[in-house]
Amino acid sequence: MAADAKIPLSAVVAQHRVPVAQSGRIESYPVDTSCAMLAHLKASEGAVSHLSMGPDAMMAINDVDGLRLTFDGWRVLHIRPSGNARK
Repeated sequence: MAADAKIPLSAVVAQHRVPVAQSGRIESYPVDTSCAMLAHLKASEGAVSHLSMGPDAMMAINDVDGLRLTFDGWRVLHIRPSGNARK
C-alpha cells in the first residue's frame, strides 16, 4: 500500500483527483433581497449564464433547494438564501 511504499498522502490524493468543496456565506444579507435575486436567476437560463465557472459549460440547473448549477467537470455552484445554514 501507499504507506508501505512511503508514498506521501498528497501524491495519493493527486492520483485520485479527490474533489474539493469550498463554501462561504454572507452575514447580515437580507433574506428578501436574496430571494429576489434567486427569483431573477431562476427566471431563465440566460440569467445565470454570467455565473459560468471558467470554460466549463453548464450541464444542469436544479432549484429544489435554492439554485444549484452543475457544470462540465462536475463543478457545482449552490446558492441558497435560507437563514438556517450552519455557522
